[in-house]
Amino acid sequence: MITALSTAAAIAAATGAWHGGGQSWLASVPAALLPGDARSPGTTGDAADELLATMAEAMPFGTRDRRLRTESDVYRDTRKLLPRRFHAYEARRFVVLSDAAPGWSRKQVQLLDRTYHQFNRFTKRLGLKPRPLRHKLVCVLFQEHDDYRRFAERRDGVTAEWISGYYSPKHDRIVFYNIETNPELVEALREPRSATRLAGSITGYARPTRPARSGLRSEYLRAATATVVHEAVHQLAFHTRIQSPHIQNPLWLSEGLATAFETDHPDKAFGPDHEYALRTEQFQEILAEGKLIPLRDLVTYTRMPDNDDDTISSVYHQSYALITWMNRFRREELRDVMDALRNEPPGRPGPQRHLQIFEQAFGDVDRLERLWLRHERKSGEGRRK
Repeated sequence: MITALSTAAAIAAATGAWHGGGQSWLASVPAALLPGDARSPGTTGDAADELLATMAEAMPFGTRDRRLRTESDVYRDTRKLLPRRFHAYEARRFVVLSDAAPGWSRKQVQLLDRTYHQFNRFTKRLGLKPRPLRHKLVCVLFQEHDDYRRFAERRDGVTAEWISGYYSPKHDRIVFYNIETNPELVEALREPRSATRLAGSITGYARPTRPARSGLRSEYLRAATATVVHEAVHQLAFHTRIQSPHIQNPLWLSEGLATAFETDHPDKAFGPDHEYALRTEQFQEILAEGKLIPLRDLVTYTRMPDNDDDTISSVYHQSYALITWMNRFRREELRDVMDALRNEPPGRPGPQRHLQIFEQAFGDVDRLERLWLRHERKSGEGRRK
């Protein structure tokens, strides 16, 4: 739900090891920002939601949100928290409040709208029925890292310095900053050896392949693009009720969907039916090293089981690989498990309930794991030839 981007993470992105690798941040994430927080006042179901769902059934796909209003409680409440220097940049389905340069801000709102398009393409192909957007979705962009940090801590309780962007289910908004103002990036560009040293000491498994500062800035920007898409998918999934905000969803689904949409080429089609090479390469490495989490355990996690970097990395990369495989070979079952989770009563399903829901859709979890990993190993062998 929240994306980690330190210098180490950005370098790890170049080798497929970023996004949760090397930073044990999930254990300290505020509960209100975790997937499916049933206590979030901003996600309480009501009659209006049910009416919108009924209306959505009767509306042609892709025409449900043509005239979205900018004004909403989310927009007004967020606007009040920001200084007057923030300007609104609008696209068809998003409104960005930003104090950054107009050109960069417009580029981000275009990326968000592009993500919506790819998200809708996926839901249509899978046979899901997302509820229509109730208003333009809100994003906050800060030019300066320090301003972002103060807002994140004061307004959303996000205190970890390495978090570069997040989605708040409670407030239904995503928040980022211009990654080029990241203090560690600025320092690394001044002293390139600090980036390599930081990568080795924090990520553990990051292997910088570029000498000195070559490519460092571009890798940060690539990772930042993937971050925006990742968090926008979380926002879209919960706002449209593809995922229920009233239960604690399993990480394999929440993070698997978000990672499966990551891209550094948003001008091309992206999503679970398009490979993201950085994720695929790192998953194949984890598979080859025998560091996978048993699927029987993975499908029950709603929070990270520990702070170990390998565990965090495995959860993210395995979830990515699992969702992309299911989208290709178990599409109907994937839809069924998403429907079942969405229809769960509000609350926090326990590990056994999550396993039961999974097996009701996919059958025996151990058998499915064997089939999945057989495919992945064969795919990995083909890549190495």
